[in-house]
Amino acid sequence: MDLLFTFLKQMDDRRCLSRLVCESAADALRLGRVGNATVHFFNSNVALKTGPASVFVAAADTGRSRGAAGCAQEFAECTADLRRVLSTAGLM
Repeated sequence: MDLLFTFLKQMDDRRCLSRLVCESAADALRLGRVGNATVHFFNSNVALKTGPASVFVAAADTGRSRGAAGCAQEFAECTADLRRVLSTAGLM
């Protein structure tokens, strides 16, 4: 699992994956199946609080505590419309 999250962390240069995790935690329904799956994964895997996954756990914590507006503020370098990206990919 650490190898996967190390890879994802390296790929997250604009922090869009972190923002996706954050927004999923803030409002899973808004991001459809991906939002629900993401929030379920981070809620059920407490062992991820350390190591490379901790960045994404922190993003989920931000979403839960500060909502979608907090996610937009925290991950401002991600300018992608995540709903549009997921919809275009057929994941909504």
